[in-house]
Amino acid sequence: REFYDMFRDEARVAAMIHHPNVVSVTDVIEADGELFLVMEYIESAALSSLMSAVVEVEQRLTPAIVSRILVDALSGLHAAHEAVDMRGRRLELVHRDVSPQNLIVGIDGTSRLIDFGVAKARHRLTETRSGSLKGKLGYMSPEQAHAHDVDRRADVFASGVVLWEALVARRLFRGETEVETIRRIVEAPVEAPSVIVPSLPRALDAVVMKALDRDREKRFQTAAELVEALEAACPPATARDVAAVVKAYCGERIEARRATLEAMLDGRVDALSSSRIPIGGADLSRTVDAS
Repeated sequence: REFYDMFRDEARVAAMIHHPNVVSVTDVIEADGELFLVMEYIESAALSSLMSAVVEVEQRLTPAIVSRILVDALSGLHAAHEAVDMRGRRLELVHRDVSPQNLIVGIDGTSRLIDFGVAKARHRLTETRSGSLKGKLGYMSPEQAHAHDVDRRADVFASGVVLWEALVARRLFRGETEVETIRRIVEAPVEAPSVIVPSLPRALDAVVMKALDRDREKRFQTAAELVEALEAACPPATARDVAAVVKAYCGERIEARRATLEAMLDGRVDALSSSRIPIGGADLSRTVDAS
């Protein structure tokens, strides 16, 4: 029942966010004892899949491409943080699961934020049990890892982790065990990106390190502040440039998904059969991932 209510909550929360960089939820349907979210379909690759595809050929995304992707996603995140309900009251939303898996990069070169399944917001039907962790461990803020109360600055920290990893093409905090991952989040030294990749603009170092400050009072206080700093430090590439990168590294996978969708629409494949549509190495089925 808890997951049932969480699923409905995701639909309610996401339906209140209206922004071109957030994938919209249009409906929630119950059929034969199962719940389905009806969402805008975007031909895209998850940032995690794009990063993996680039690493496979021993390349890195350029700083300008990373800047464009993160500026888009952060713009959507700021809209979520600023969202209000029908009475105009702040939702006080915290995504709590900002990660490369939840940032999708469209074939149009625009990036969007998805998955509000574990978001914290006012007036949710479900509440997090005291002491429980929600989100992917490798992208949690120190206060989130300690199961303390969180606000939008936890999402800013997670965005800083995504930014660091996209620039360096390496995981930042992931350890061999969950305990080791949490320890790294809380106390392990963080190297500036240019220390690892000397060709990166030094101006990006200050932006990344401020987003990753363990003292949330010293971080960027909003996603919008991080956007401004990132744009100043590294002017973003155009959407056209990002679209070209998506096509180059994930084009075949997206074409295969398109063919499967066409087969579903033509009735040649059962949409709810075991034949799933690949989404960046995963499928359309929703999973609970704490990695």
